[in-house]
This record gives sequence, structure tokens and C-alpha cells, in this order.
Amino acid sequence: MLTYELAVLLICILGAAITLFAAVKSKLGVRSGAILCICALTCCTVCARGFYILVCDLTGPGFFGDVFPLEPYFYAFGGGVLGYVLALWLTALLSRRTLCETSAVFVPTGLIIAAVLRMAEALSDFGWGDMVEWSLLERYPFAIQNMYGEWCAAVFNLEALAALGVMALVLRRRDHALGLALIWWAAAQIFCESLRIESIQWGFVRVQQLLSAIIIAVVMILHCRRAGKKQLLHSWIGFVLCVGLVIFLEYAIDKMPWPTFLNYIAMAAVVGWMGLCAQRLLMAKKVAA
Repeated sequence: MLTYELAVLLICILGAAITLFAAVKSKLGVRSGAILCICALTCCTVCARGFYILVCDLTGPGFFGDVFPLEPYFYAFGGGVLGYVLALWLTALLSRRTLCETSAVFVPTGLIIAAVLRMAEALSDFGWGDMVEWSLLERYPFAIQNMYGEWCAAVFNLEALAALGVMALVLRRRDHALGLALIWWAAAQIFCESLRIESIQWGFVRVQQLLSAIIIAVVMILHCRRAGKKQLLHSWIGFVLCVGLVIFLEYAIDKMPWPTFLNYIAMAAVVGWMGLCAQRLLMAKKVAA
């Protein structure tokens, strides 16, 4: 019987194969592909586990028990994404290539792996949303049945679709592969995290949403020097407004009288605007000194 743990293992093996294939096809060579496989396995595992411990298990039994448990439930997906970015940087350093060159080849591979890992959550008991209200959606891939036979939204499939959509965007603009991937993955994650029933939270704050906003902000900061003052002002004002609107819409989900689906439509528009604000800085042409 296929379990979630076995599925994650098989996906990691598949990911290594795709990585090596991409390295050979792009003429980066088997050496670069092998370096990324080793770095990704190490960095993603350490960062995913470390992030989980940091945000929800620092004083719990997991911190003092098994440091690297075999169950995927004790690893944070956001930490794994940060680990993959670190692995890309180490691969570029060890293979003596630029980060841009390495990212152009391996970021699409990472997004494929992320999409398949998300879809594998169908075998787990998390990554699900609330019960669907429309009978038309009571079927896979839109929803999945829980132990009581109730149809719950398959948020993990939406996250997988978002990762594949980001991959399509990256394949069109390989010169900004890493920045675009981080911006739009994070923007999509802010929306999808709101749909999840179970989420790592610090009180009112969903940790994955906070991490995603920080990722977008960091990408914007790293590209501030390329933009003019007017563009900087517009992008940062838009970003801050979007953050404020997301906080309000999160609060409004259970507190306001309007239908919930309107809330999510508004949130999708807001995170889309947030992504565009960040992309505007990323794509800015360097201003002459």
C-alpha cells in the first residue's frame, strides 16, 4: 500500500532523476546535477526540519527527541523551499557557475518537485480545506473525502497547480528565474495557506503567510538599487497596502457578514497585486548613477 512517507521517498528519487536529466540536457553536466542533488537533499532536510522546530517545536518533545524523524509531518514545506534556494547557491559556488545560470536550469525542476510533493498530500491528513458547498466540486481533484465521507477542498492540488503555473512563467523568463519563482510561489502560498484548515500559527498569524511575505520583501530589497525612486515608491507602497489588506481579509473570514467566497476572490486579487509590485522591481532596468 502506498503511504505518504513512501510517496515522499519516491518523489525525492524522481526529483534526483529529473535534476540529472535537466543538467545533462542543458550542458551543465552530470557533476552540477549531482552537486545539486546532494546539496538539495541535505539543505532541504535540515532547513525544513529546522524551520519546523523553530516555529512550533522549540520547547516541545520533538526538539529533544528524534532530531530527524522519518515522518514528513515534522518538516515544514517553507523551510524546504529556503533549503532549495541555499542548495542552488552552493551548487553555483561549487560548480563555478553564476547563480543566474544555475537557477535558469534548476528552478523549473524544483517547481516540478514541489508540485508533485503537494499532490502527494492526498495520502496524508493535512493540506485540506473546509468542506465544499457545491455538489459539482465533490470529486477529485477539486476535493477529497475525509474519514467521515465528507468532501473537503483539496488545497494541496491548488498549490501544485500554482507551482506548475509559476514554472511556466519561469520558463519564459529564465534570466529572472529564481526571483520570479520566489515572488509568485510566495504570493500563491499566501492565498492557499488561508484556505487550509490546519496551519502552523502564532496566535492570529499564519507562519507560512508571514514567511511568504518576508520572502517577497527580501527579493524586493535585493533589487531596489535597479529601480528609480518613483518605481521604488509605487512598488513598496503597493506591497505594504497588500500586506495590510491580507491581514484584514484574514480577519474578515469569520467576522464579516459577506459570503466567504467573496473574501477569497478579494484575497486572490490582492496577492496578485502584491506579486506584480515585487515583479516590477525585479524587472526594473538598472538606473545609471
